[in-house]
Amino acid sequence: NVTRAAEMFEKNQSYKQAADLFIQVGNYERAAVNFERAVNHFLAGKLYFEINRLPKAMELLQKVSFDDHDFYDATDMITRILAQNGYPELAMRKLLTVIGDAPVSEKNVRLYARLGDLYVALGQRESARKTYNDVLGFDFQFSDVAARLTALDAAPEEPVAVVTGTPLPA
Repeated sequence: NVTRAAEMFEKNQSYKQAADLFIQVGNYERAAVNFERAVNHFLAGKLYFEINRLPKAMELLQKVSFDDHDFYDATDMITRILAQNGYPELAMRKLLTVIGDAPVSEKNVRLYARLGDLYVALGQRESARKTYNDVLGFDFQFSDVAARLTALDAAPEEPVAVVTGTPLPA
């Protein structure tokens, strides 16, 4: 019985082995707890993200260090949490800080695509267009960025009030 084996590993403080087995049986909550106990912030945070325990996911994903090979994936999830919870500007600032002045690369291309999406959500169409083109210049086949750019170009411009920056009523 895999569940029983996972419980035995957990009882013996072999948390990584317990987490791996809990994943096998689909008990992602227990797997996340055990990855957290094993001090694997990324895998614990990712599992909490997938089971929609977003505050806990955010807490753990923020502990992933810059030199960790999962840092960019952690940043992607953090910015998704921020944007989904009404903080797209903060998500954008996080991406801009992490990306810095680095060109699009294999490790940050997903962050650039997310940045483009945030620019669209915030009504910054030219920045979105430039960012999407940067992604396409690096990898024309990346995700559905070409379709996102086409949709952006096809969408009508929203009139914006110059003084307040808010959309004008139709």
